[in-house]
Formats: sequence, C-alpha cells, structure tokens
Amino acid sequence: LKFLQNGQNKAWDLVKVHESVGIVVFNVTRRKLLFVRQFRPAVYFNGIPSDERETLVTPGSKIDTKKHPTDAGYTLEICAGIVDKSCSLEEIAATEVEEELGYEVDPASMFQIITMLSGVGVMGEKQTHFYVEVTDEMRIGPGGGNKSEGESIE
Repeated sequence: LKFLQNGQNKAWDLVKVHESVGIVVFNVTRRKLLFVRQFRPAVYFNGIPSDERETLVTPGSKIDTKKHPTDAGYTLEICAGIVDKSCSLEEIAATEVEEELGYEVDPASMFQIITMLSGVGVMGEKQTHFYVEVTDEMRIGPGGGNKSEGESIE
C-alpha cells in the first residue's frame, strides 16, 4: 500500500484477511477451559533461525524436518474461525465449536466479550471474541476440524 502521511510518501506491506471469531469454551462438567492444538506454518517457519530462513524462501528449497521438527509449529489456541459465510457471528462461532471441539451449542448462548483489531501492523484483522459454556452431554462428535478443508486440529 502506498500513501502520503505528514507530507512523506510511505509504502507498507500488508495482508488482506477475513474477519474472524474466537471462542473461549468452558466445560462446566469438567470445570476446564477447552483449547485446540494445530499446526501453524508461519509459527513453524519463524521458529527456524533467521540465517537459515533466508535460504528457504527460494523456490524448490526444503526444510530439514529432522533438524527442525514440525512439533515447533504447533500452537495451543482458543477455538476460532474466519467469517466467510453470510451467517451471524454467533452462528459462525457455534459452527466452529462443533467443527473443532465436537460440541453442539446454540448460537444464542454465545456471550460476546469484545470486538478488536489484531495483527494491526500487517493485517488489521477484525476479531470478535465470544464465551460459551458446554457440558459433556453436548458433545456430538470428535471435533478435529473440517476434514474437507484439510484441517487437522487436536
């Protein structure tokens, strides 16, 4: 993005992204917060020492996974997803809880915590965070993400 600020020409790298929802899920039966664990390529790549990363941006280069195990790219996160459907944010959040954690929740039970901007230096992504409570009886599936989208979530 090129723009003029205070009389100076500026150039800024940015990434166009979808809005997203994040859901803090509390299982009242077990009295535990529920998180998801998933592989994040950017986390993995940025965990490699910077001098080695420079050689990996050339086409055809490969990462030595014996030297840099992929476990370094896994993160522990709250349940989340992008806003890519013409549904309410609560409906999208409820769908993510079912896809990622396997619990069926009523969208009306989502309590909105905050809407905020994230990654403001590069993305300026708008995120809306919710809180919802579940019980063991609400578990209807294994979770693990949407297999048709290639997700692999623990």
